[in-house]
Amino acid sequence: MNKIITKLRKFILRYLIIKIRNRIMAEFTCEHCGMGVTGLTCAKCSAELVHDHITKDDGTQVGVAKCPNGCGMIKSPMCCGNDMSCSTSDSASE
Repeated sequence: MNKIITKLRKFILRYLIIKIRNRIMAEFTCEHCGMGVTGLTCAKCSAELVHDHITKDDGTQVGVAKCPNGCGMIKSPMCCGNDMSCSTSDSASE
């Protein structure tokens, strides 16, 4: 009986981790054509990239997607010649 309960607890924990990950996934969307991108992950540590901004030397801000573990960052995705806007999907509200 204890083995069954332990397996069930592990299954529920894995299920909840997946639901939480999907709930906070960054979603980049093109405001011109509607194309979207989700699930950008770091190749080094497999962490979900988070949206942020950096300020260039001339004072302008640029959107970036960066690793929360400090592995690095990339310029945020572009589509139709413009930066894609970023939102956090929340599957719990659906």
